[in-house]
Amino acid sequence: MHDTKTVAFEIYLGSKIKRNGQYRNPVITIWHNDPETDGTDDSCGWFMRPRHGDPEMLNKIKSAIESDFDRTYVSESNGTLYLTGYFTPITGAPVMSVHGIVLNMFSAAAWQYFKFDRKRHNKWMKENLYDILHFAENPTDSLRDDVLGIFRRGCGENWNRDESLNNYARIIYGWILRKTRKWYQHPRWHFHHWSIQIHPLQKIKRRFWDKCSKCGKRGFKGSAIGDWYGTKIWHQQCDDSFKNPPTGN
Repeated sequence: MHDTKTVAFEIYLGSKIKRNGQYRNPVITIWHNDPETDGTDDSCGWFMRPRHGDPEMLNKIKSAIESDFDRTYVSESNGTLYLTGYFTPITGAPVMSVHGIVLNMFSAAAWQYFKFDRKRHNKWMKENLYDILHFAENPTDSLRDDVLGIFRRGCGENWNRDESLNNYARIIYGWILRKTRKWYQHPRWHFHHWSIQIHPLQKIKRRFWDKCSKCGKRGFKGSAIGDWYGTKIWHQQCDDSFKNPPTGN
């Protein structure tokens, strides 16, 4: 089970933090309710992925990365094989540094995304250089393990060229989509998907009006207990969850 609601905005009375350093509870919470039009709980693209973009552009970015992915050159004079791409054919061992490979793949993708506009391409690459390099190699969440094939080699798996190429193209395209989206294009501004939660009114409703599904009495002085689907609530003293615990063999 998943929840399609995401907090878009929280409204506070005064400062969000009290003088003693504790956080206040919001007075109003505005939720974005994803309509799940594509069968997922993020059809609006709260976190942009390749499926939120243009499939044709994804294919172009894949082709751009592939041109140098595992390219080689054979000397006509002596037949020597030179590795001139990012990865070694068959094994997938990196030919260049992690930073060099990721930076080149991002540059090739951006060149396609900005439709060969060198000025826009260079501007975007310069503005995002630090983030790209940090995404290429950091100890928490980066492309380093994929580029070096650390887990693949540890598990004794062979390099799958097509799978690796598709993976890089999708990751980089999604990254570019998130970085190039205008602030007003974010789903938090989808007013037609909003639901507004007014916490003081909700507390009054819970205190005097909500009905216990077990004893039938209205009003809750303490916290309510609810079912998995959020369709029923009951008093703590009416809870019989542990009266007849399941027995094991």
